[in-house]
Amino acid sequence: MEEFSKETKDIRPLLMLFAGHLTHMSAATIELTMREDITLMKLPAHRTDVLQPLHVACFNPLKSYYEKELTARVHQTGAREPLRKAAFVNLLSKIWRLGLTKSNIMSGFRATGVFPVDASKYKEEHIDKVKL
Repeated sequence: MEEFSKETKDIRPLLMLFAGHLTHMSAATIELTMREDITLMKLPAHRTDVLQPLHVACFNPLKSYYEKELTARVHQTGAREPLRKAAFVNLLSKIWRLGLTKSNIMSGFRATGVFPVDASKYKEEHIDKVKL
């Protein structure tokens, strides 16, 4: 968290989304965010598939690009060669650049209603009020 704070020091106030339970957040992290003018926003547990911007707009394209690249590799090699570590890193680097674009990231924030804020994006069936 300290590294994140240093890398974003010129951007304040700052909103940091996180998925999971507050028990995963240390007291030191919470103190740091308060001191550094970083607002924490906890996403409801088990709903990142519809509420987390990167999950909605980036990770699905990453998965699709990965599957396409692996399929192409199987056709090229006849599935006879294992995917070695260096080839995997090259593959991951390629799909990372394709899936994690500024456009996709911004689309994720719009699609989930995080920014610009759009409460209509938060469907009631996506939120378990007991777990909030």
